[in-house]
Amino acid sequence: MNCNIEDHFSRSTFLKAGVGGLMGVLLGSSPLRAAQELVRKVQAKRCILLWMSGGPSQMDTWDLKPGTTNGGTFKSIRTRVPGIRISEHLPKLAAEMRDLAVIRSMTSREGNHDRASYLVHTGYSPQATVKHPSLGSMVSFEMGDPNFELPNFVSLNGGSRGPGFLGPEHRPLVIRNPGGPPENLSPRGIDRTRQHKRMLLLQEFEKSFEKTHNNSAVEAHRDVYEKAQRLMESRLAKAFDISGAGRSAQAAYGLDNSFGRGCLVARRLVGVGVPFVEVQLGGWDTHRENFDAIQRLSSMLDPAFASLVRDLRADGLLDETLVIWMGEFGRTPRINANVGRDHFPRAWSAVVAGGGISGGQVIGETSDDGMEVKENPVHVPDLFASIAYAFGIDHTKELVTPEGRPITFVDKKAKIIPQLFG
Repeated sequence: MNCNIEDHFSRSTFLKAGVGGLMGVLLGSSPLRAAQELVRKVQAKRCILLWMSGGPSQMDTWDLKPGTTNGGTFKSIRTRVPGIRISEHLPKLAAEMRDLAVIRSMTSREGNHDRASYLVHTGYSPQATVKHPSLGSMVSFEMGDPNFELPNFVSLNGGSRGPGFLGPEHRPLVIRNPGGPPENLSPRGIDRTRQHKRMLLLQEFEKSFEKTHNNSAVEAHRDVYEKAQRLMESRLAKAFDISGAGRSAQAAYGLDNSFGRGCLVARRLVGVGVPFVEVQLGGWDTHRENFDAIQRLSSMLDPAFASLVRDLRADGLLDETLVIWMGEFGRTPRINANVGRDHFPRAWSAVVAGGGISGGQVIGETSDDGMEVKENPVHVPDLFASIAYAFGIDHTKELVTPEGRPITFVDKKAKIIPQLFG
């Protein structure tokens, strides 16, 4: 079912000793025992990123402060895990809390949308001299099968970040209105036999062009066309089409909105072996009328996210599928004059589920007013190092840009979050 993804995973096992040694330092165990733990804990083979574009308010979702000056109007509710409370507008996610790890102590310095989005997609702040690959492109590079019939990176409802120096073969296939087959998947006005002949003719032209021009450019162009051809001919492409979804799926995911449809498509895509899917839900830039907007967004987020976790678990895929919920930063605890919250990178929340992580917990704590991280600060590179660890990837290994510049997968100073794997 995974279309050789396990082969890619097994090739990364030589990295275990290095990562195990690091975990030994972090967890206070011997390198040998840490390496054994790595074998047991590392399970992720695919990832779904739920991207909350605009910067979601942690104060009105995962880290409420009811009864305080900054608390706002929302109440907190109990979850399936004693002692953990979240927004009253996320009741279905409250029921799935045993599989969720809420990180309430995320922190960064990037408060600009574009710069922060770059950071939280790549693990690096923007630099003038290098374009870093996004998380989706990195997973495509490390875990993807170059001969897989479907793209190794799919972005639903938006374009995500690109492959940076990894090259066009790791860019996402963008589906802006998920639920049906990708646009232009079938040839128009010609049958498949004629389409095949046209591809052969194109290859002959490319061979002639290649004799006098840059080979890498020709190879990249050829690779794009070959992948498109495989997608057009693949039976697996039906995973994009949810037109036959029953009433139960429609009710569970909320298929009347593109986020609900995107989550159902994401479930189907990882089920046939796509290693990375990003699903976007925009509208979180709530400078005005924050509470009305968050309540509306939560009504789409709650059923879709909860159904995704529940169905992955029922399908036996949750242990191998890392699900991440996050945006580029949080919102200010203080409520502004327009009943909104502004950009706030100092203390915000992210949520992780599946992929071998330990759910049913809260990591970190913010102050009573929400203005500061009080306990266990988690920087963006730390989260990326932990994602790499979940996949069995050494986050300190070096990749080389086309210019010959060595770049580590994640900043070498990043620390794996041990609680996620405790």
